[in-house]
Amino acid sequence: MTQKVQTPTVTRTVHRTYRSKGPTAGVIIIGVSGWAAALALAGILIFILKQGEMKMEEIRKRVLGVQQTNQARLTGREAEINQAQASLTKAIDDEIDAQTKLMRNAAALRKTVAALKSQEAAKKAQVEKLKTGAVIVGEDAQLTGEGVAKLTTECAQVQQQKQDLLKTYAERYATMKALYEQKLARAEPEMIRQFYGSHQNTPFAPAALFFAAEKLYETKKSGDAQRLYDTLIKKYADSGYVTYAQQRLEQIKERTPYEKLEGVGLLPYRALTLTQ
Repeated sequence: MTQKVQTPTVTRTVHRTYRSKGPTAGVIIIGVSGWAAALALAGILIFILKQGEMKMEEIRKRVLGVQQTNQARLTGREAEINQAQASLTKAIDDEIDAQTKLMRNAAALRKTVAALKSQEAAKKAQVEKLKTGAVIVGEDAQLTGEGVAKLTTECAQVQQQKQDLLKTYAERYATMKALYEQKLARAEPEMIRQFYGSHQNTPFAPAALFFAAEKLYETKKSGDAQRLYDTLIKKYADSGYVTYAQQRLEQIKERTPYEKLEGVGLLPYRALTLTQ
């Protein structure tokens, strides 16, 4: 609007100059006026463009804000949808698991029922068999009574034989023990070792072997004693003399002089408790 107001003034000035100075001066003035008008117009255009850019920037910011708001809402909505979908999937899986367990339980129940039916049939068969057996038992009751009497007599005979055998065993054990003590009382190691040689499968074998080794150790025949101790440990590993034999082997290895073991006596090997 300012440029439009100034235009008549420039025109009047040009006319006055043209009349006063001639055509050449007028042309110059018209050219200057045109450049001025062009610059003014350019300024107006620049101003308008600046205003347009500002408007566009404002619109862009608004659009960006709306986009960000919408994106945030969309993201939240997607999260809700994903959560709902996960919950639904879990619920479906749980339902499938429950159905699977139910089917398994049903199958197990069917098997149990079938087994019970089979057991019931077997029990019925047993009942019938017992009924049949009861009749047979009734018929054989008299024969059974006679058999029981016979078995009672035979048991009494066996019991008497047992007592006789135990008596004989006790007598032989006493005789063998007396012979063992007689050989053990001799100073010569060969006496008790000979007893062992003839009684290797008796309750006195480990004792005879141990004390024969003791007498050899006492008479400084450590090599012979060591062999007897080794035989005792290997052949009678569960006898009561094994610990003492192991102790003696350690002493022989260390060249320890013989010292009598106190409190070590007869330990019968696998003898009947009745005779010990």
